Amino acid sequence: MGDLSRHGKVAPVVPVDRVLELTAAALGVSPAALKERHRNSDLRGVTARLLCRKANLTQREVAAVLGMRSGAAVAFQLQRLTVRLKADRALRRQLAALEKELPC
Repeated sequence: MGDLSRHGKVAPVVPVDRVLELTAAALGVSPAALKERHRNSDLRGVTARLLCRKANLTQREVAAVLGMRSGAAVAFQLQRLTVRLKADRALRRQLAALEKELPC
């Protein structure tokens, strides 16, 4: 069971709800909090990255799931997360643990 990725390979897909549940639990927030704006928070960036990688969603689809205005807003969150990951070892470890916990 899988979905065709953008590179022509079959990629297993984790359901969106499962990604949201596990991410919220790991970050200690409710699934609804992942969809809210929070100043200087990595919640949406981490969630967006996991939805793109594990649920195989496009940035536009992630925007719809998280209640963001556009795929460009998701791209900004992902870019911001990349910068934060370079500087924050704890965040890197937390994200790595989440990625391991989700199958694929």
